[in-house]
Amino acid sequence: MNIVPISLKAPELLIQAVFDGRRLGLQLFNISGMATRLSKAGAWWCPGRRMWVLEQGSAEHAQAWLQALYLREHVDFDGAAALLKAVIRATSLITLPNCLTFKFLSWPEASSTMANMPLAFPMMGCAFVQCGRYRGDFISPLRRGKYAVT
Repeated sequence: MNIVPISLKAPELLIQAVFDGRRLGLQLFNISGMATRLSKAGAWWCPGRRMWVLEQGSAEHAQAWLQALYLREHVDFDGAAALLKAVIRATSLITLPNCLTFKFLSWPEASSTMANMPLAFPMMGCAFVQCGRYRGDFISPLRRGKYAVT
């Protein structure tokens, strides 16, 4: 009987990617515990696309970011560079808009000019940045972001 050692090939980390000119959506191989690390590194989860989204416009920076996060994980980066470059070259403006789902909530103090109108949305970095630019106030520390835009 001849016993030969086998080597397990690492799974591809980057499964699919999209780019809308500002944000890069990454469908990544699922590794337990990585969601917290991705969030802390500035990415947010887009349930509509089942992708991690980050504001990044450079394939090289995105690849370096992924390699730093997944440094000690058993994943393959071989196809990531080519896919990221191709996706950034083929910018599509309709790839990530469904990530931005806002719901206006009823609020007794809201006026007809929509001042003090509360919004509910999933926790997403780009939404927090935009609400902050429009002098929005964070009013709830729940899993769903709630802002009153004044």
